[in-house]
Amino acid sequence: MRTSKYIRLIFHRASIITAGLLMMFVLLTWGCSQKPGILHSINPEPAPHVEIVKDQCARIRTRMADVTVEPAGISHWKIFLKHKRFTRKEAHPEYRYPKLFFFKLVITNNTKKPVTLNNVTITTAHNTLGSLKIKEVKEKCKSPAYSVYNFDALLSPYRLLTDVVCLEKIDIARDLIPTKFEFIPPGDTIMQMVAFPWIPVENRTFTLSVTMKSGDEKKVVDFKMRRIEYRTRGSHFRKKPGEKR
Repeated sequence: MRTSKYIRLIFHRASIITAGLLMMFVLLTWGCSQKPGILHSINPEPAPHVEIVKDQCARIRTRMADVTVEPAGISHWKIFLKHKRFTRKEAHPEYRYPKLFFFKLVITNNTKKPVTLNNVTITTAHNTLGSLKIKEVKEKCKSPAYSVYNFDALLSPYRLLTDVVCLEKIDIARDLIPTKFEFIPPGDTIMQMVAFPWIPVENRTFTLSVTMKSGDEKKVVDFKMRRIEYRTRGSHFRKKPGEKR
């Protein structure tokens, strides 16, 4: 009898240890998973003056310049990571996508004078945010998980040598040339990434404003954006039947 009780006690303790190890594995897997707990996308809202070139890639044409805006999502980061100019050799193997708001701008100068990009801002219902400087992005992304990215190269302006304006169709190796100009020469096109701090989830809509100058003339181009965000785990952000977002 004592032997059978001893064996049962051993199995009982072993089951407790196994359950504890299994729970630890689940928690570690949950915490270290590279899959985001929240998926999000940003879509430009259609309007008579806004051309949706493709999916999230939108363009507004003006007399001064044609401006194209495209939010950077996971598919865009995968494109950047394929090119050495945007990556670093000393990269951490467990990289993550930056938790900031990045937008790709393409601007074509339609005038006979230089055009300068003055600033880019995001306006929500609560405040207005200016774009981050390169050193601010590097400070916010100083974790080894972001060491794969060359933010100096990612956030620098490039002369674009094609009429294609959406990132997936641009040949980065062939069509982008670094530029030192602080302005866009007449007839030229530039591509530049801009970054913003993370915006709280309650801001479902916002306006991205691109401010340019040519001589004494100033032009502000506004893109209305809608944010779609939901959790991949849990039910907090899942859409209920009949619920409108």
